[in-house]
Amino acid sequence: LSRGDLRAAANLLQRATALLGNEDPQRAELLPTLGETLMGLGDFAAARAALEEAKLAADRISNERIKASSQIVGMFIRLYSGEPGDWSEETLKTAHGLIPLLDRESAHSELAMAWRLIVLVHGIAGRYSLASEAVERSTAHARLAGNAQLVAKNGAIFSLNALFGNTPVPQAIIQCEQQIADGLSDRQVECSIMCTLAQLKAMNGELEAARQLYRQGRAMLRDLGPGVFAASTGVDLARVELHGGDLSLAELEVRADYEVLAKLGETYVASTLAALLSRLVRDQGRDDEALVLSQAAEAASAADDIESQALWRSIRAPIVARAGNPVLAEELARSALEMVRRTEAPMLQADALSELACVLHLAGKTDEARQVIGDAVALYEAKGNRVSSARSKGWAGRLRSA
Repeated sequence: LSRGDLRAAANLLQRATALLGNEDPQRAELLPTLGETLMGLGDFAAARAALEEAKLAADRISNERIKASSQIVGMFIRLYSGEPGDWSEETLKTAHGLIPLLDRESAHSELAMAWRLIVLVHGIAGRYSLASEAVERSTAHARLAGNAQLVAKNGAIFSLNALFGNTPVPQAIIQCEQQIADGLSDRQVECSIMCTLAQLKAMNGELEAARQLYRQGRAMLRDLGPGVFAASTGVDLARVELHGGDLSLAELEVRADYEVLAKLGETYVASTLAALLSRLVRDQGRDDEALVLSQAAEAASAADDIESQALWRSIRAPIVARAGNPVLAEELARSALEMVRRTEAPMLQADALSELACVLHLAGKTDEARQVIGDAVALYEAKGNRVSSARSKGWAGRLRSA
């Protein structure tokens, strides 16, 4: 498990629990970890069964720590499997409710996991400063527990915060390269950071280097076991190729990853993949097909997943405008922009502005489109996204000529 080899870990954990009787406390200790491992492979039904057994065993032996651990892993499963309900609100309530109990038990591994839940809630909402604070708390507990795996996973979250937040691209590249150079025992974490670095390299105009990174990371993850984590890197591939790359190649690979996640019943990453796939298809001139994919993204997006909710709206907006409904198109684009403006995600904001500018241009509102694309350029430049900045400047120039 510490190496990130989920297939081998699941096999060993299942064999270990099979050796122990149902009444054995050691079996109860192993079950939450087994549930988390099965979740990573996309076997949500088996993961839930392991957690239910763990909760029953914890009640029987009066072990609050095991019960709390099961609840924490259960919230991760709810996120990835798209169970109904307000995940973010319920997760914060669950995590903050368990932290005092875990503090009394000095259960540092479980405390690190509880704070990781809080990191996810803030990350999904685009609150990267709060997410970073929660990561620091999680890492502190992981170190007290001697849990190198959780320390490494939190390192991957720092790299994602650098990618999506206000950290300039050159600085974020240095951070990711340093993490990889320092050596990571968890290969899944290493692959995650490589794919994050690929996005940053693409923003910096280093497309071939970006491709090498995501190809290597994706190949390593597939070797470790197909499942949620391997398929989720389709997001990285799509965003790299959207920086002037091969859209048809990206479409093929992203579609395959999306189908894997759909088959597993995963919705958290699948909603983002469907939206990005919609854009890849749209930008190749196939609006009708892109609209269907946008509708699939809408259906899979949780109400509190700001990125996915904004993506399907902004990507659909130009399609609707070209179909002859500029009023609805502008409503969609402005709704997406309003959502991402509540976040600390400059690239999401800049992309939403670019889509709005496209809609305004299609509606004949050229002056307003010029102003909006100028705002997008300012955000791209502040982040250090050289490729998107140059592309948007070129379009702004053409609008001025018009």
